[in-house]
Amino acid sequence: MNEIQQRAIHCSEKIFYKFRQSGKQVEESSCSLLKDKYPDLNWTTGIFTSNNYRRAHIDIIDATESHKLWIMHTVILPHLNDPSPIFGFDIICGPTRISGGFHDFSFGGADDHFMMSWFDDRVTGLNWKKERTLPEWAQKIFSHAMVAVGAITDLKEADQFLNIGLENLSYYLSKVGKTADVEFSQFYEVIEAQKQYCINQRKNPHTPRTMTMLGMSEEDAKFFLDEVLFPLN
Repeated sequence: MNEIQQRAIHCSEKIFYKFRQSGKQVEESSCSLLKDKYPDLNWTTGIFTSNNYRRAHIDIIDATESHKLWIMHTVILPHLNDPSPIFGFDIICGPTRISGGFHDFSFGGADDHFMMSWFDDRVTGLNWKKERTLPEWAQKIFSHAMVAVGAITDLKEADQFLNIGLENLSYYLSKVGKTADVEFSQFYEVIEAQKQYCINQRKNPHTPRTMTMLGMSEEDAKFFLDEVLFPLN
């Protein structure tokens, strides 16, 4: 395991700590089914809920020994009466670098939400942020300020990316839920925004491809994507 992967693991431990401090961990049958079916898959998952958010989810796949690959996926969905943005923070570490990293406050029902404006100001001008042409499914859900990085081998740049994700998570957890109890007309917008976020994330071909490479059947990889990572309920 290389130094960058070790730092990413330390970052994931801090996220788990923040989730445990802010919410209550829950078990979902979809996770239990896959864990029982693939006991050799080095997969760690944590699902939390609180009065301030509906579902905070972190998934870690540690395949450093078999494939020199380490992956973290993190997403927080607000309650359905709250148009706060959707928090996302993903890391893919190869044998020598962060091969992909993504971080966003995505549309959650209100274009003018103060948290999205804060995020925009926070990340604009980062000199290590990589501008990418996103696939169609991603363009439909990610904000124009989304942070995307790739091929990071420098430890300083890796630390900057990991730290901004952690710092933004602290801000997010301190603010999510502040705009709950919206009017019913906007309540529909929240439901639709979260639905579209999950539907479009399910169109990402890389996730099921990676899971099948790690030993899941195609059917179970689709179940993992649809029912564990991005459930519609």
